[in-house]
Amino acid sequence: MASNEIYATSLDRALNETEPSTGPAFDYSFLAEQYPVPWELPDLSNQVTAFLSMEKPAKPPAETLWVVSFGTWDVWSLAAMPKNVSTHVIELMVGHIFTEVERLYQSSLDENSVAWSNSSALIAAGAADGGAAGGSTLSRGSDAAYAPDGFETGKEPGLGGGGFGDDEAMGAPAKHFRIIVPKLFDSSLAPGWLSARPDAPKVHSKAEQLRNAVALTDLWNSYMNKLMGDWVGTPDPVGGGWETTQNLEETKPEQYPLRDAIAYDLPSYLMEMLVEGQLHSSGVNDSTGTGTKPANQTFAEVRSPCVIKVSESSGEGEAPEDNDVATPVATGVEAKASPTPPSVRRRAGTTTAGSSSASSDSPLPPPAMEVCDTPHEYLFFTPFTVSQRAIADIAGQAARMVRRNETVRARWQAAADLAAAS
Repeated sequence: MASNEIYATSLDRALNETEPSTGPAFDYSFLAEQYPVPWELPDLSNQVTAFLSMEKPAKPPAETLWVVSFGTWDVWSLAAMPKNVSTHVIELMVGHIFTEVERLYQSSLDENSVAWSNSSALIAAGAADGGAAGGSTLSRGSDAAYAPDGFETGKEPGLGGGGFGDDEAMGAPAKHFRIIVPKLFDSSLAPGWLSARPDAPKVHSKAEQLRNAVALTDLWNSYMNKLMGDWVGTPDPVGGGWETTQNLEETKPEQYPLRDAIAYDLPSYLMEMLVEGQLHSSGVNDSTGTGTKPANQTFAEVRSPCVIKVSESSGEGEAPEDNDVATPVATGVEAKASPTPPSVRRRAGTTTAGSSSASSDSPLPPPAMEVCDTPHEYLFFTPFTVSQRAIADIAGQAARMVRRNETVRARWQAAADLAAAS
């Protein structure tokens, strides 16, 4: 969750505003039990604080790509609240995310911080290669240099894919602080929405909460897109982003890193795979060619996850009761609408999963988990997480966006160039 404190405040507000009301439709007392504040899990603020307390690596990376992925569990919980409360919380949550992103940005200016990146290594790598640096994937703590297409010695693509412009004229390489923000996928389309979501009290229903989830997801993505643009366009302090620091013998220009962002369209990929898989299993396709992709480009099973909870008495997969409490690694599986293809049959045996084994006086044993025989054929590995093959596809698409420098600033520059040419 992005902020436990913001969610706790919204939970109190929802309970306080509905408590005096009469009628079952205004009874939201179930929220505290079914969707409690996850204080035991670190939210974004706690994660950033823990990261910034770490020691600076001996070899800082040339550039860090910060992946900011939140929203799934925020929407999961907020979808059960009254809409007049939840819609306001979405804006607060997204705003909080960019407050923490800016906190990381400010920390990256300090050479003694773990968030600092040694951008001069990027130029050194380009010079060592005699011109074109390699396109290796940069991970936090690695000294590998990332270079977009078109990288040349002492130059890096700018807003329009060219060199440094004014920065180059000042004799210094352009520094960047880039974030990757996946667009939020509607969690009500994941197998776990029906199988793991707690049963709502009478009058309230999962259908009502599903409608809320769809609206809140759209709102989240809208705010995220707006605030991402606002953050990228944050002006530097007075002085145009340059400071002059007087050394004993020289004057050295210091440049503020360029804020930039890459918005990855995760729902587009998942929806394509969902539709392709469903059409494939039905043996049909539409006029646009959807449903005709080869088997190695789609998934044989898109309705249920690879890992499910099973009945220890029968050994067969069962859907959990509606009142099962959901966890980030949820249990259970949505009933299939069609027979499971032979290629995705499950193993006959089961494995026991859980954080700890059941004690001798435990009233219930840990849940038995059954894992499919061919996880690469499944879009979802657990009810809310995609399979490793899907992860590889998503990572490849995001990496290509990074390599091609498909950022917010690049889009702005392209639009400006088009306007100037017209």
